[in-house]
Formats: sequence, C-alpha cells, structure tokens
Amino acid sequence: MVAIPPMMSGAPTPEATPGIDHAREFVELGIDDLAKFRIIEFLYENPTVVGTCAFYADQLGLKPPEHTQALLEELVVTGLLLRRAPDGAEPCYGLSASPSLRQRLVHSFNRARGAPLYGQVLAFLAARSLHKVRARAARLRKRS
Repeated sequence: MVAIPPMMSGAPTPEATPGIDHAREFVELGIDDLAKFRIIEFLYENPTVVGTCAFYADQLGLKPPEHTQALLEELVVTGLLLRRAPDGAEPCYGLSASPSLRQRLVHSFNRARGAPLYGQVLAFLAARSLHKVRARAARLRKRS
C-alpha cells in the first residue's frame, strides 16, 4: 500500500527527495494524478495523436468514459491539451502546440524517467489519485 504523501494529509512536508521533487514538477503543470500523467505521457510519446474521449479511455484503459472526459477537460483548462470539436462532432483532444509547454514536458519527463525516480513519481501520483477517489467517495456518502 502506498502512503498518502504528507503534503496531502495535512502533515508537515518531509525533507525533499528527488522523486517527490520531480513529481511536484508534474503537479505544477496540472498533471496531478496518475490518470492525467498517463494521458500526457501517451501524448508526449505520440505528439501528433488527436483523439476522442472514447479513444483515450480505450487506449489507456481509463474507465468510466465520463471520468476520462472530465480528466481531458481539466487538462484543457491547464493548457496542456487542446480541444477541437469540428462542426458539432465529438470533441477531439491533442497535446498543446505551445513550444514552451512542450519544452517543460521534455525537461520533466527526461528528469523523471531516470531510475529509480520514475517509480517514485508514479507512486506519488498514484497516492494522489487514491486520495482524490477517497475524497470523492466521502463527499458522495455525505450526500446520501
């Protein structure tokens, strides 16, 4: 089981570690959980791909599609993705064409992929994802 990072649980921040520092670079970009990381990582590796919500859900195993749609829209708001909806068709999403943003992604991915940092980045983002799911579940329980 992965512990929720102290910064999310309200506890004091521990001494910085390289993996956590690299993960925080992604969070600063708006890639604040594992699903968003997987979407951006896929597009980083395939920068010319543009696809619908169903495409990303199928390609990356993200379920349910409504959740994938919300993730894509959040990434549009951050400026990481562009949304195109030609003539009322289903929206398609692709990586932003901003040179400065792409350079930041190159820098962040190149730094984070160094072993063992990559595993630490994934663990940090997975813990953030778990925290978000638990918080969402708690909110739903309060409503009912």
